Amino acid sequence: MKCKILIIIFLCTILFTLGCNKTENQNSADDLKKKELELKEKELQLKEKELEQQKLVVNKTDSVVNIEIKPLVISAFFISDNKQESMNLVDNKDFNLFNVIIGEGSYKNKNLPAGNSVRIKVENFSNVEANYEISVKEETEMSGKSKFKIRKKIADKINANENKSKTIEFVINDIGCMPLIISAVAFSGNIRKETVKKIDFFCGE
Repeated sequence: MKCKILIIIFLCTILFTLGCNKTENQNSADDLKKKELELKEKELQLKEKELEQQKLVVNKTDSVVNIEIKPLVISAFFISDNKQESMNLVDNKDFNLFNVIIGEGSYKNKNLPAGNSVRIKVENFSNVEANYEISVKEETEMSGKSKFKIRKKIADKINANENKSKTIEFVINDIGCMPLIISAVAFSGNIRKETVKKIDFFCGE
């Protein structure tokens, strides 16, 4: 009888031990699955962050590509004493400005009254905030060498939030028989765009 009881106790102990081991193994398997799921979630989160960063880089690149500093556009118009104004003198070979200062010259084969003023217009077509400088120099001749006298100098800022086209206009009075050189520079950081135009006023007999 005692032997039977001992055998039963022994068998129960073995079964209990096996059950505990099975439970522990099941728990370990569940823990591994949880860890695997956690790792997968972290990987997904990292991939999502990488995608967001790539989108930001693309957007920044697009914005840089779309931003462009364009050269400033210069126009100039001769004004006679009776306020008659010529067409644009810049890069127009049809205009003859010989002796227009004393009223004996012409522009585009039409006689003009005397005059000594020029209206200058500088236009900006950039869509980026930038600084600009405009200068007008009058050529002077001294001892056979060309020198320059500053007639006008403007420095300002182009605001990207304003209209894409910003126009600066001014009049230079008391011009003489020497050429005018107009320089307009737009710059931002290391980017610099310069436009230079020359108006050839000259006099003779």
